[in-house]
Amino acid sequence: MPKPLHRNLLRSTPAWLLAKLALDQSLRGDKEHQWGWQLLRAALETIVEAAAMGGGQVIVVDADNPGLIGWYSRHGFKATGGESLRLYMKVATAHKYLADGQE
Repeated sequence: MPKPLHRNLLRSTPAWLLAKLALDQSLRGDKEHQWGWQLLRAALETIVEAAAMGGGQVIVVDADNPGLIGWYSRHGFKATGGESLRLYMKVATAHKYLADGQE
């Protein structure tokens, strides 16, 4: 994790790993249904709910390719730095993001 994130977190912070989210190519870019956003939102809702019951402070996602880093960033994730395709978001940030109804 980047050093600025270490503030206010435990040394060994419990986290949730999304791994890679994927859509069939025929569903990508559908501006009406926004399948990618719906998939991400469902995952974040599940994690936020589970974190409220069992803990976890950070959500980590592995972008499938460098082109997806911008997409995840627009949805509140931050790069861990370097050439890694791994991004993160605090659970509290995800909770606020979902409450604001952002798309």
